[in-house]
Amino acid sequence: MNSLWHFKPGVMYRLLKSPEYVEFRKVIVLQEARFMEITEEGEGIRSVHLALTADTLFIAEKCLPDYVKQPEVWTESDPELEGVELISILPLDASDIVVQDDRKYKRIHVDLPNGTARHYEYAETVRSERIWKSWVQDVAVLNRQQTEDAESHVNLTVIRVTTCGHFSKSS
Repeated sequence: MNSLWHFKPGVMYRLLKSPEYVEFRKVIVLQEARFMEITEEGEGIRSVHLALTADTLFIAEKCLPDYVKQPEVWTESDPELEGVELISILPLDASDIVVQDDRKYKRIHVDLPNGTARHYEYAETVRSERIWKSWVQDVAVLNRQQTEDAESHVNLTVIRVTTCGHFSKSS
């Protein structure tokens, strides 16, 4: 089949469909891309993968184990997924997402219900403009839907991870 458009599942799509995250196998990923988590001042914290669904923002980080000290953790799995773990699951109805799209910055700001915020700078290089524009459009659509549903707003628990593999809950 010679198609002009060939879908290649990204890291987050494959991660959410993996046996380790079976509870998310039915999740439909609208957008996914690499970002740099940054401070409010723009200083880099870590490289992450973000996946946007209709109601959730998934955040994953590559946590490389020490194969010398723990050789039993080595697997023959998908090399792009090796060491990638979910570190945060943010329900969109409990978070506000703002896109900064100008000549200087391509950033996503997430305001959490506990008064804190997270900041991400877009880090894709391949087909970057097309992917970024899709992010901007999808966030705008989801924000419109959230505004329309504001009367029935429910504050859900935000699940976050402070280090790879250790989940903590906060309201």
